[in-house]
Amino acid sequence: MSRFLERPSDLYQKAVHILTQLAEQEGRYIAERAFEEAIEKYRYKAFIDRYGVKRSSGHTCINRLLGKWCIGLSGNCHLPAANDHISFWLKDGKPYLYVSQPYDLSLEDMRKLVPFCDEHDLDLTVTASNSWHSPGHTLLIVVSRRKAGNL
Repeated sequence: MSRFLERPSDLYQKAVHILTQLAEQEGRYIAERAFEEAIEKYRYKAFIDRYGVKRSSGHTCINRLLGKWCIGLSGNCHLPAANDHISFWLKDGKPYLYVSQPYDLSLEDMRKLVPFCDEHDLDLTVTASNSWHSPGHTLLIVVSRRKAGNL
């Protein structure tokens, strides 16, 4: 039995054993990188499937989500806080999501994000289990336009 599964498969138990050995012999950092490398592409694909989106090849800019023109790198293109490993996503060819994957989210960051989202009628979701950039170390912040009736 494992901490997380009632009936872990032999392969699961073997993977845990190998990661444990890797951590003991080469350090926790290396074992964590192995986990990240194994899971990153699956989380990335799950994100795309969940939202039905395509990554934009254009500039990552919060103004695009707000229906405004991006004024370029000299302007205010990002959230007021927690911008790390950012990306912009389209759905049906239209701006749909602004994503950030920071390593942490401070109280000060939250104090900046909440009024910004309220002012611009945006939703913001933070999860720990869905980030694909350095999974297990980063949060996934998804910003979208607020849907009618979703206050």
